[in-house]
Amino acid sequence: IVIGACGTLNHVNAAAEAMLARGDRLKRWRHGIVACDPSDDRKLQQTVQAARTTANAPPLQGAHAGKALQPRFVLGKHRPGWPLVVTVFPAHQAILGGCEPGNVMLHLADTANTFCLPPRILREEFGLTAREAELTDQLAQGSTLPDSARALQISAGTARQYLKLIFHKVGVRSQTDLLRVVRR
Repeated sequence: IVIGACGTLNHVNAAAEAMLARGDRLKRWRHGIVACDPSDDRKLQQTVQAARTTANAPPLQGAHAGKALQPRFVLGKHRPGWPLVVTVFPAHQAILGGCEPGNVMLHLADTANTFCLPPRILREEFGLTAREAELTDQLAQGSTLPDSARALQISAGTARQYLKLIFHKVGVRSQTDLLRVVRR
């Protein structure tokens, strides 16, 4: 989500739009967004304002570049269901070309809806075969390697061979690292 200097929503991607439409952690309010829990909303609004102040300051140069505060907090800890992790960035830190001064970007991560890149994207981005992409998708959904092999109707040995090839193509050394790369 990109929030303009006056609080309006300048951009909301489809995933964020779905979260706002659900309205269980965040929702649209007038021309901006609010957190459903009042204490969460205070934290959200204060963090957005702090990021906006940072966004209006000149970008850091030299040794200080990249050391700006990037607040991350959790919304909905006291509500039923999964929490929502929010990271707030001044727009110039988010490398958004053409943003007006004072714009702020919110990155929302719904811990209940972590998903893997689609198999088509895995094939295009990493050069995986269709079967390698299917195996990666199975693993990203939380299946074990033996369960994934059964679901794909391949032997455990074949699954291990695919996994070695996947590691090589993606440039990782472990299943944990693989999942960090392909999960969003």
